[in-house]
Amino acid sequence: MFGATVSGAAAGPLVLGAGTAEAVPAKSEVTGLTTGSAITPVQGLHLTFGADPRSQMVVSWVTDVAVKNPRVVYGTLSGGFGSTAHATTKTYVDGASGRTVWVHHALISKLKADTDYLYAAQHEGATPDAGTFHTAPSGRAPFTFTSFGDQGAPSVTWKTGANPADASGRDFEPNATPAAADIVTGVEKVGPLFHLLNGDLCYANTGPDRIRVWHDFLANNSRSARFRPWMPCAGNHEIELGNGKLGLDAY
Repeated sequence: MFGATVSGAAAGPLVLGAGTAEAVPAKSEVTGLTTGSAITPVQGLHLTFGADPRSQMVVSWVTDVAVKNPRVVYGTLSGGFGSTAHATTKTYVDGASGRTVWVHHALISKLKADTDYLYAAQHEGATPDAGTFHTAPSGRAPFTFTSFGDQGAPSVTWKTGANPADASGRDFEPNATPAAADIVTGVEKVGPLFHLLNGDLCYANTGPDRIRVWHDFLANNSRSARFRPWMPCAGNHEIELGNGKLGLDAY
């Protein structure tokens, strides 16, 4: 998968079964959507489908420290916020730096198929970060998706001794490229139902600061992934030394 990039859009029938599930109202926490501190912001907001793309969506974000009461308020565009999904938190310790990363996942269930929703992610002390999404249709229906791999991260980093020096005498990290940002803009021009991210996501395993690379990757993709699910799979560059038995803890 190293160095190979494939992109495109495709259309076809979506077969996901029949019937719809109505969203179940929960206790509203709209009053909790207040301006908070910038110390522990919602970072890298992104979506993935749940087990049933017609009725489930997962909202995820990252923090640099532990936070209290991570949650998502959501509702329809016509009805506004009115339901709440509480997030579960997972952590991993980066094997290179020893730093801990907190990742929060809120599963929203019992959504209505082929419907627009709005949502906002928040934890105590943080200003909410928001987006919208559209659930998959039920039964057979046309849809559009985009797909590529080997995206990388848009920030250019420099390190000493690992690569041939450029004219300035600095060592360029070739897996960080502004083109990674251009691709996100391209996805949004297509406006697909979802995006497939086919491995070798950001090449954090080759970077001098793996957590920073993942942070830049999520911040870049959030411009699209907060509006439509980005569905990833692992490639060889998701294997990071010291990050779990398979090296996939960060992934």
